[in-house]
Amino acid sequence: MSTVESTLELLRERFPKCFVRYPQPRQPLKIGVHKDLAVVLAGVVSKSEIGRALTAYTNDVAYREALKPGAVRIDLNGEPAGVVTPGQIPPPRSKPKAKHASHSPAPPAPAPKRFHALAQPPSLWPRPPPPRPRARPEKVDCTSGRPGHACSGD
Repeated sequence: MSTVESTLELLRERFPKCFVRYPQPRQPLKIGVHKDLAVVLAGVVSKSEIGRALTAYTNDVAYREALKPGAVRIDLNGEPAGVVTPGQIPPPRSKPKAKHASHSPAPPAPAPKRFHALAQPPSLWPRPPPPRPRARPEKVDCTSGRPGHACSGD
């Protein structure tokens, strides 16, 4: 048995009205119950072991479902010790990611591109003018037969 499991078992034995087993419904614990446990269990269980056990107990789905505004919190003896306020309810936990790609949902569609309010989408942008043709050197008529001309072959 792990340290967390053995600590939870000890808590269930010592405080049966506070730490219950399934199928009994769990109730929200008193704020600061870890301090009470540290005093009562000093020398028996370390503070870190108490913290790990409480984390396991309070992260359970049944405990999280019991955390509703107005729900009564209980102390180690099972007596009322306050109520749950809306600010004390943790955000919902995200679902675990699928291990296999075949079980995961399709990826979301990409978000549409956004443009500045005054800008136009690229499809409406003016097209650049086509490239201008390169200037070709003028052709010299070398058939003139002039003497001393470079092309005449003289």
